[in-house]
Amino acid sequence: MTLEITMKIKQLLSLLLLSLLASIYSHTAAAPFEKEKFLICNVSQGSPGERSATSDVLIFKEQNVVSKHVRSYLEFNVFDREVEMLMRLRNFKHVPKILAVDFEDNTIYMEYAGERLTKDNLPANWENQVKDIINGLRALGIQHNDIKNAEVLVKNGTIMVVDYGWASKFGQPTDPSWPSGLGASYKAPWGFDDRFSIIKAILTAKNNGISPSNDQVEAEMNRLFGPR
Repeated sequence: MTLEITMKIKQLLSLLLLSLLASIYSHTAAAPFEKEKFLICNVSQGSPGERSATSDVLIFKEQNVVSKHVRSYLEFNVFDREVEMLMRLRNFKHVPKILAVDFEDNTIYMEYAGERLTKDNLPANWENQVKDIINGLRALGIQHNDIKNAEVLVKNGTIMVVDYGWASKFGQPTDPSWPSGLGASYKAPWGFDDRFSIIKAILTAKNNGISPSNDQVEAEMNRLFGPR
C-alpha cells in the first residue's frame, strides 16, 4: 500500500469519526458541556491557515474541516472558553459548528468557515447579516470582544465570525487582567463593542484594506443600529 493511499485512508477514517461526533453533538443538550476527551483525530495533512498570537490553524477544505491548536494564553482559559462558546453557538449560522475537541492537545475541530472577507466577496446584504450577527450574539448573552478583519470570513455568501477565546458575558466587564492590546485598532474608543469592531472590519475590506477613521465607523454603526 502506497504512502498516498495510506494517508487518504487516514483522512477518510478521521472524517468519519468527525461526522459521528457531529451527530452525537446534535443530540446533546446545550449545557452543561462535559469536558471529556471524545476524540483525538490523527489527521496528518492540511493546508496552513492563520497563525495568530494564540493558535495555529490547519484547513482541510475538501473535508470541510478546520483544526485549531491553541498554544498560548492558556492561563487566561482561552481554549476552554472557546469550546464553551462554540457549543453555545453551535446552532448559529454565522459561527462554524464545533465537531470535536482534544483536551490533551488543546485542539478544536470545527467546520470550515470560509475565506477572509474582501471587497470582492462581501455579500450584497452584508448590512442585514451584520445586524443578525450582533443581535444573535446578544440574544445568547455573548460578547466577542476581539473581532478584527482576520475573524470575519465569508462562506457561500454568509458572513462568519470566528475565534471566541476572549468572549465574555454581554454587558459585563471583562477581566482586568486580560492583555491591554485585545481588540487592537478594532476596539471602540469607548471600550469593547462588537458593533463597532465588525463594522470597522467590513469597511476596511470595502476599502481594500485601508482602515476607516473611528468617526466613519461610528457614523456607520449609528446608521445601522441607531445612536449608542
